[in-house]
Order: sequence, then C-alpha cells, then structure tokens
Amino acid sequence: MDAARLYRQFFEWDKAKSPDWKDEKDGNVFPGGKVVRIGPESITIIPAENPGHIVKIIKPGSKPRGLSVEEEYEMAKALQATHGENFITPVPVSFGHDPDYFEMVRLEGIAPRRDETNADEICQIGTAVGEFQAALVEKHGAIHKDIGNSNLLICDGKIAVLDMASIVPVSQAGFVEMMFIPTLAVTPNYSPHIAEEYEKRTGKPINFDILRALVLWAPAMFQNDAEDSEKAIKNLNSNFAAWEEMRSSAQNCHRPGSGCKAKGFDA
Repeated sequence: MDAARLYRQFFEWDKAKSPDWKDEKDGNVFPGGKVVRIGPESITIIPAENPGHIVKIIKPGSKPRGLSVEEEYEMAKALQATHGENFITPVPVSFGHDPDYFEMVRLEGIAPRRDETNADEICQIGTAVGEFQAALVEKHGAIHKDIGNSNLLICDGKIAVLDMASIVPVSQAGFVEMMFIPTLAVTPNYSPHIAEEYEKRTGKPINFDILRALVLWAPAMFQNDAEDSEKAIKNLNSNFAAWEEMRSSAQNCHRPGSGCKAKGFDA
C-alpha cells in the first residue's frame, strides 16, 4: 500500500474541490479512490487499486486519539481469534508510516440509522456489542470507548464493530462503565441490551452508582460544536433516564404481590 501517494492524491483533490462540496453519492470520488470519511485526525479511503480493502490514513501532523496504527493492527489481529456469536471485527491487512496508515479488508454492510432501527435490530445490536465488550474485558482487560452508529455495521446477520483504535485498557478508561457514555449519547438506546449481555457473559454486574456519577460528569466530554454537544447531552440524559425507569420497573415486578405479567418478568 503506497499510502503516501494515496494521501497526496487526496490532498490535491481536497485542495481543488469546490467550497460547497458535500460528501454525497459519487461526489467523494477522487483519482486514488473513494473517500468514506474525513475526520479531525484521519481520513478513510477505499483505494481504487484495491476496492476490497479500506485504508485509514492519519493526517500528517495529527496525533490519533487512542491506539497507534501499529497497536490498532495488533489488536485487530488478536480479535480475529475471538469468534463472536453475534459480532465480527475488521480483518487487518497491513500498517505503515510516513504517513501512518492502517489497511483492512472492507466489510460490506448497512450502518444503523437512528430513525429507522426497529426493536429487533436494537436488541441484535445491543446483544452483539455486549458480547464484544465482554470479550474485550475478559481477554484483553480493555473496552471500546466509542461505540455508536458510525462504528457499527449490520453484516449478514452479525454486527461488525469498527474503529479498533478506540479500544483502551480499563485501567486507562478508569471504569468498565465508561463503555456506556458514548453509546448513551446516541439514539436508539442500545445500552440496556449491551449491559444485559455483558453481565450474562462476564458474571459481573454493572455498577450503577459509578454509571450515575459518570453520566453527571459526561457533558464535559462533549467538546464538539455547540449543536452536536447539546444533542449528545440531551440523548445521554434521556437514554439514561429511560434505562433507570426500565430497571425500576423490573425490580418492582419481582416484588411479592406486584401482580406484574410483563413478558420476561416473574409474577
């Protein structure tokens, strides 16, 4: 992979494009391939010379948040030995420097959309992510700290979890419960399903005292533009309140004489 040439082609195209350019349809095609995403520190490209692969290039001068490209490659490689029942992860191909890049096999799938995801898909995604996070904690002592719709794909009955660079040791994250903060900040609300599957597979309960404290502190984490931050904080509070209400209802249903006949609860 000649990442330097690919980045030069992208840079020249990016510099020459119209100021009102938008990432729509085929408007993101340039001589070296197709731009999938332009982020603050990196760009993601499907190279024209190998459209079955996808390449993340760290912008020169930028310092990636999370794992280096070498660490991301090694983590992706290690995760191939974890055969998830409900999830898959990208197959690594190569990494390199000048500029830093990470190349992987391109996964075909559909990204979840907050307004179009039904209850069954929410359960499927949450269950897969819960299994994935449990495997990370148990086998690597780590969590993925940026699970949201942009890092998920629905692929042939399984959920692909992307962005291995966002995997961090639990010791660095501070608490296992940190895994829920970015997920609570998006819709739909996958967190109850993630927690249920995580607890089932690890036998370790989520500490809601810690999670409540993190939710109160979390708005300081969202430092994007004002509109995005406001939306994330609104989702966070709304999703967590709904989750707390679900937990309260479940506890009430288990109390003697509650008369609850809800599906999945004992009367």
